[in-house]
Amino acid sequence: MPKPKKNQNEGLPSKPTVAATIDELVFLQSLVTKLASKPFDLGRRKQKTLAEWQAMDTSSLEAYVSGHLLFENGNEKVDMPFTTAFLFTCTQLNKEGYDLAWVSSLS
Repeated sequence: MPKPKKNQNEGLPSKPTVAATIDELVFLQSLVTKLASKPFDLGRRKQKTLAEWQAMDTSSLEAYVSGHLLFENGNEKVDMPFTTAFLFTCTQLNKEGYDLAWVSSLS
C-alpha cells in the first residue's frame, strides 16, 4: 500500500481570508450602468492619432462606496466597515456604448 503524501503546509499558519461586501450594491450598479450608457458622443474617436494608437472617448464618475471588509485567520475574525471614494471610468472605442475600463480607490 502506498504511503499517503505528506501535507506540504503542515505546521504552517493557515492563510488569511479577506472578503468584501458592498452596501447599496444595486444603486452602485445603476450609477455605473448610467455612466456606461451615456447617450452622447464627444467625437474623440474620430481624431487623427499616430498609426499604432487608437483614439477613444472616456467617461468617469466619482462615487462614495461603503461596505465591510471581513478578515479571517483561523479562529480570529475582524469585521471592518469602510466608506471611501472610487473613480469609475468607462471607455468607448466604437458606437456600441461604453465599457467599464477601470476602477480606482481614491484613498
